[in-house]
Amino acid sequence: MKKLKVLLDFIQLSVLAKIAFYRNVITKLTGNALFPTPDEPLTQAKTVVDTLENAFLATKDGSRTAISAMHDAEDVADGVFRNLAAYVDRIAVGNETAI
Repeated sequence: MKKLKVLLDFIQLSVLAKIAFYRNVITKLTGNALFPTPDEPLTQAKTVVDTLENAFLATKDGSRTAISAMHDAEDVADGVFRNLAAYVDRIAVGNETAI
């Protein structure tokens, strides 16, 4: 039987889609009895998503500096959510329902 794993395909999403996806992950993990102590605190995860969203909104003027800051914020957020995905994968141990 194949052991299920958490997918990391969210890394390929657009920044706007990542913001929505990351907020959904935070909502699903908040208060979830199966995942009581994530490796990355959910308050930190929320902060990096807020930072990413603010950086995304700042790119509307086309500034190269703002775009660079958005990519930096995206890298930080991706790292946090990779860690959360690894945590879920480690705790769920292939349990499809938990994942």
